[in-house]
Amino acid sequence: MVITAHFIDSDWCLNRRIISFSVIEDHRGKTIGKKIVACLQDWGIERLFAITVDNASTNDVAVNYVTMQLLGWRNDDAIVLAGQYMHVRCCAHILNLIVVSGLNELHASVAAIRNAVKYVRSSTTRLQTFKQCAQQVKCPNGTVVLDCPTRWNSTYLMLMTALKFQAAFDRMAEVDKPYEAYFLEKENNVKRVGPPGPEDWESAGRIVKFFKVFYDATLLFSASLSVTSNLYLWVVAMAYQMREKFDKYWESSGKINKMLIVASILDPRAKMDFAKHIF
Repeated sequence: MVITAHFIDSDWCLNRRIISFSVIEDHRGKTIGKKIVACLQDWGIERLFAITVDNASTNDVAVNYVTMQLLGWRNDDAIVLAGQYMHVRCCAHILNLIVVSGLNELHASVAAIRNAVKYVRSSTTRLQTFKQCAQQVKCPNGTVVLDCPTRWNSTYLMLMTALKFQAAFDRMAEVDKPYEAYFLEKENNVKRVGPPGPEDWESAGRIVKFFKVFYDATLLFSASLSVTSNLYLWVVAMAYQMREKFDKYWESSGKINKMLIVASILDPRAKMDFAKHIF
């Protein structure tokens, strides 16, 4: 576990220091809390304003443990307002949870494009063939990048670059026989998803437009050499405006065109289930 301290010095400059990098025995909240308290004691840190962690439930326990320990130090300046606001939830992690949920809804399209990019990036010969196809269909200069599936922002960048080369991938499907054979093979005993078709590219286009807002917000929050907590309300205001537009046209049964509800019910995959769930 890494513990990073942020503090403002006497010259009003923001400082950032890694003050602990150690193995923890388990992921229980109390164990994490004890490590934090030991670190504070080791450095002689007697005042603490807030702890920023991600949204795992064990961190609730850890922050509560630290708060109680600091209260027990009998130092009136140790924490602010008896630690009521000690726990700051990581904004970037919240955005990540939202986006990952959205990506799961379109998993097949993302997987199809990821496999196509993986094929192109797997050898120098394949990459060269791809570049030739890109030249033939007059795609822009550059190349595609493969994502790390556990990092949604890298998936966003992969989709954004892949969309620029959609015509090149379509050309590959026509002229490169190994490309077609690649998608007939099995990976972990399951046939590979793909190759990406028109519906997959259309979905990717929608994803990229929608997730750009989240990508920009994540970059804003993830800065490490400047204060970012003061930017929180600006991003919330932006989200509020988006929600306001959504509510204006879609939020309640009084505003939505009821024929859209009927259309959903007529979908044999949904029938009444989805309508009941929504209302």
